[in-house]
This record gives sequence, structure tokens and C-alpha cells, in this order.
Amino acid sequence: MKHPTKDLPQGSERGFRWVRVMGDNGMPFHFTFPPGEEIPETVSFDSHYTSHRGPFPFSDGDIEESTCLRHVSIWNDGVEWSSWFDGLLPRPEGCDIRIESAYYEKDIWLRATTYRRGRIETVTRKLDGTRDLLPQAREAYAYFERNCPAPTADERKHVAISTVGQALLDHVLKEGLDMLREWHVDSEERLVKHPNHGLPSLSIDGMLVKGNSIRKITFTRRSEHRQILIDVEFEDGHSYQEDEKGATTLIKGEYADALVIGAKGRQLSCYLGMPGADSQTVRTSRMEHDKISTGSSTNPRMRLRTSVANVTLEIPEGEDEADEDVMSHLDDLIGPHGYFSRAEAGIMTHLEKFPPRLLRRILTVLKAENRVDLEDHGGPDIRLKSPGGYISIDFAREEKLPSPREIYGERS
Repeated sequence: MKHPTKDLPQGSERGFRWVRVMGDNGMPFHFTFPPGEEIPETVSFDSHYTSHRGPFPFSDGDIEESTCLRHVSIWNDGVEWSSWFDGLLPRPEGCDIRIESAYYEKDIWLRATTYRRGRIETVTRKLDGTRDLLPQAREAYAYFERNCPAPTADERKHVAISTVGQALLDHVLKEGLDMLREWHVDSEERLVKHPNHGLPSLSIDGMLVKGNSIRKITFTRRSEHRQILIDVEFEDGHSYQEDEKGATTLIKGEYADALVIGAKGRQLSCYLGMPGADSQTVRTSRMEHDKISTGSSTNPRMRLRTSVANVTLEIPEGEDEADEDVMSHLDDLIGPHGYFSRAEAGIMTHLEKFPPRLLRRILTVLKAENRVDLEDHGGPDIRLKSPGGYISIDFAREEKLPSPREIYGERS
């Protein structure tokens, strides 16, 4: 049933227009229309209308949120919430604030970019879209103005890394540092071109790290933060993994309650021999197990949660290694007594064309990530995989086969 709007109660507030219709159940419904849209001649409760979509734009007053309907075809044209907010409540000076909304979602997110704890951070406040938005926005803006100044031009260029990550770089061989430098430059370029896309991680095999305790270091970078996070796997099963709020360390083994409880407040270096561990303090500690059945468990480990301090990333130059050191690594990587002892027929015809240092890089990437594209290292368009110590071809570009006459030439 269509309802002519000419004689219905109408109004406007904060740029939105509304018209009130009494439903069959005696409840008032408010059809609302975004700024710039006129109220149509008729409205109806047909399939084009749906219950409340998007944030509630009015003040808490006569119009109840629960009785507000929106016309989908008009609503899908979109409301520029940033402009709407700015017209009613200017953003505080000296702050870098984004206003975001999701399609069909009621809530609004205010995100302030600032520099603290040695890195660029985004502080978020969610506005409840079922209540008056402006008082909530005023409160959020006041918080941002007090605590979240916009980063300076120099601060925006900084890329942060934890004190542990920076200390580890002093123990990475030149080949690994070169890989990290190339990955870092590529990540920066990707962020400029596609700021909202994800970034690939980089894994450096423990062979390229001085000492024998580290199995692999993985570097990750998220598009929303100018920070590099690290994940370290150790040969004895321990692990260290950073996130945006701190780091988690798992120490394999069963430990007494006194040792676990006493870890809080102590330095991480008391439990894990890793460069930079003395710069982190344990905040929480507990034992964990994997439950395999009722009343039994396995894989005991102590879980430590630590705070993280950040510094500006500085990638050392590193020093070139002697040729005999490279060959020693290759002996450990490939051959009868190496990590890779078997391969599909024909693979060595591709690998043996690489010089020793480049071959070592390719094999360490394959060992750390289980895949490597030879084309990335100046070779053919072939991707190798290795689920264990066996190398096989994961992908190879197809080639057109020549005709016999092209092979042997014309014959009489």
C-alpha cells in the first residue's frame, strides 16, 4: 500500500529529511532520506524498504531508532559521513583523523593516526550507530586532541622494529641482510601503490644467522602500521612471536609452578638466549598443554607474554663471507649428506647454472618457505617446492613444441 506523503508529518534534522507513517499495528515509522534527497510523493512498506540500515543520524528525541526505516535504493547511493560530520563538528586541529563506515553497518569508526611507542599507530574509537552520534564524536575528538597528535613529516617516514628485532639483525649474515633490504624496499613501494593491500612476509633460514640455535626468522609488515614484526623459530622448539601489542614466547618443557609464577617481572633473557631479550620484561606467565583426550595432555610449554620497545629500523651493511664458508653451507644444503638429498629428474640442470652464493640464497629460501621462484633470481619461469628434503617442480611455464622439420630441417 502506498502512502501519499503530502499530508503526512514531515521534518528535517542535521540535513536528513523524514516522513512519519502509521503502520497497521499503530506504531509510527519514520522513512528517512539522506542529505540532498527530496521526500518522494509516496512511500510504501514493500520489498524496497527494510528496517534500520546505517547509523542513526538524529539526536535522541522524538524519533525512536527502532522505528526508523530507510529506502534501500536511496540509501545505497551512499552518505558521505565524513562531510556530514565535518559540517556539524569540525575535526580538532593538529590531529589526523579518518571517519569510516561499512556498507549496511550501523556503527561509525573514528581512527586517529599518531606516533607513540616508537612507531606510527592508529587509535580507534567506535561510535554506537543506534544512539546520537555527535556527543560520542565530541568525546572521541577530545580524547584525540589530548593524546593523539598527528605525526610529523619525519615520523611518518620511520619504520619501527622491536629492540629484539634490531639486535637480531646484527647476527644475520650479509646475504640475509641483502634479502631483508630488498624485501623492505619492495614493501615500501607496494604500500605507495596499494596502501590497503596485504604484504608478503620474508623468511630467512637460520643458516644465514650466526649461531646454531635459530631455525628461521620471519619478518612481516602490515599495511596499516609502519612497523616490522618478527617471528623466531628455534631448533629446540622454542618460539618468539611479536604482534601489535607485545610478544609471546613459548618455552617447551614442563616447569614447576614456582618457576612459572616467578617469571613475572623478570627479563626475557632469563628464559631465552636471544639477542635483545634483556630489553623485554615478562608481564604474564603460565603453563600450556595440548589436550589429546580426557584427563591427558601433551606438548607442555611455558607461555610468556612480554612488553615490546621499538626503535627505528636500521639494516646493517654486513660483511662478505669467504668463499669456503659459502661452499660449507652448500654442503649442508644439497647433496648426499645435505638437507636436500633428492630431487625430480632434471632439476639440477637448472640449479647448477647458478653461482654458489646465489644458489645458497635460492636453497635457503626453499628451505625456509618450502617454495622458491627461480625467475625471481634470474632463472627460468619455474617454481620449485619442497615439503621435506625432496625438491620437485611446483610450476613451469608451458612451451610450444617445435615441429620435426624445425628440429631436423627440410629433407629431400
